[in-house]
Amino acid sequence: MLAASFKLWQKKFLWQLMAYIFNGLAYDRFSIDNTAYNWFQSYLSDRQQSFVYNGQQTTFFPLDCSVPQGSVLGPLEFVAYTEDSSDVVVKHDINQHVYADDNQLHTSCFPRDVARARQRLSKCTADLVVWCAQRRLQLNANKTEVLLVGSKQPHQTF
Repeated sequence: MLAASFKLWQKKFLWQLMAYIFNGLAYDRFSIDNTAYNWFQSYLSDRQQSFVYNGQQTTFFPLDCSVPQGSVLGPLEFVAYTEDSSDVVVKHDINQHVYADDNQLHTSCFPRDVARARQRLSKCTADLVVWCAQRRLQLNANKTEVLLVGSKQPHQTF
């Protein structure tokens, strides 16, 4: 679902999220304590980077966003960063299945309600686009698909 903009995280936003969690406002979501908060803040603070160009190494410059590429904590931090997407989905009465950076939205309906279900999914997707933009993420349109499953048999009531 999300394009490779994982590298664009703003540490400030992550710190705000962690502070929100630490202050007990979202304790039920993460249960993070002061020691873990301080460790995350230390891990993401005062980072520098240099690179080699034409055989010459550049001077080091500060990084104000991102987590180290290939970091074992990257997936965990990504989940913490994006877990509240479910708040967007729930308000549209849509079901969600998340695995890493893959997101599946699904719903069910009677045949007579297909147009309304399609409208709810479209509105939910539009709200997720806004949610992503606020976090410097974007939906990957090339991986976005819709699957409509139904029956040729008329719906029977009992």
